[in-house]
Amino acid sequence: MKKNLQKNVFTIRSFSRSYTDKLGILNEKPYDPSLNLTESRIVYELAQHQQLRSKDLLGLLSLDKGYLSRALASLKKRKILTEHQGTEDTREKWLSLTEKGSQLFEKIDGISIERTEEVLQHLSPFQRSELNQHLAAAQLILDPKQKIDISEVQIRDLKPGDLGWVISRHGEIYAAEYGWTIDFEFLVADIASRFAQKNDPKFERAWIAEARGLRLGCVFLVKEDAKTAKLRILLVDPMARGLGLGSRLVQECIRFAKSCGYKQVTLWTNDILTSARKIYEAEGFVLEKEEKHTSFGKKLNGQYWSKTL
Repeated sequence: MKKNLQKNVFTIRSFSRSYTDKLGILNEKPYDPSLNLTESRIVYELAQHQQLRSKDLLGLLSLDKGYLSRALASLKKRKILTEHQGTEDTREKWLSLTEKGSQLFEKIDGISIERTEEVLQHLSPFQRSELNQHLAAAQLILDPKQKIDISEVQIRDLKPGDLGWVISRHGEIYAAEYGWTIDFEFLVADIASRFAQKNDPKFERAWIAEARGLRLGCVFLVKEDAKTAKLRILLVDPMARGLGLGSRLVQECIRFAKSCGYKQVTLWTNDILTSARKIYEAEGFVLEKEEKHTSFGKKLNGQYWSKTL
């Protein structure tokens, strides 16, 4: 085993053993005496997708072709699923649940829900929220098919706990991706704490982007003077990149700034933050000046941008 993966492998395997044991998943026939685990998974996938081809099931369940073929033959023999020709390509065979199969799914789905509820009922609301966030994050990290859609994302105002996340997430991401020191986290903490201690809600706001119980981004708009607002600490979490979320957050700032009667919005960034710069350019910001500086343990090229409203 590779040393750099040893701790991660142990944690994942330990969790897998623990939760499968709690839910009884590793029993030979975990949900119904008539179905083994593989057959239960097939019934579940057919219930979710209405109809599938055998090659679709191979991909979804990562099964051996011969093993899947035997399982499907057994389910067809027991009239749990049926096979029919495709409407567009008659050479293709599609699988779907029979009425008996649908009733069986409702039964095993109900059992699965009950077992999960038994695990959750002893947890506090806070613990359930924490669990939901961690599991949602694990799905997004491990399974590309679980990618969030922009339509799922809610842009909301600050709630308790958000400022701590804004500070820590900036520190973690910029250290991992750019090698910036904790000095950058100090800067973000200063901006966030100033906002928390003294902000005018009529002219200043902060937004959090959230989906599936996960915080995925943030942006702040603060007052510079009567005519000028400043956009600060824009962040899009790696789990939500490529959705257009950064643009949506900047647009939220611009809309609010216009409603407040500001004449312009300014911001400061660094030229190595190319994704952010592309967003600013696309939203009509203009580069005003550049300034070399040494900050956060790196030699950087600072940039000042502005947008006339």
